[in-house]
Amino acid sequence: MARAPMRGTGTAFASVVELPADAPSFARELYGTLHGLDAGGAQLVVVEAPPDDAAWRGVADRLRRGATS
Repeated sequence: MARAPMRGTGTAFASVVELPADAPSFARELYGTLHGLDAGGAQLVVVEAPPDDAAWRGVADRLRRGATS
């Protein structure tokens, strides 16, 4: 995870979290990562679209459902 300071304030405004590149590990870490971002007061979460194949369908579904709640 990386944090970047907002110019002139010293306050972090962005975090970058790199999750595993395989679907099962990504899925395991996704919930905890999102929960941590929520607990930390994140106002916006941007997630790269997962690959469009069978191994990633569950992850894609979870992200779609999360985006609409």
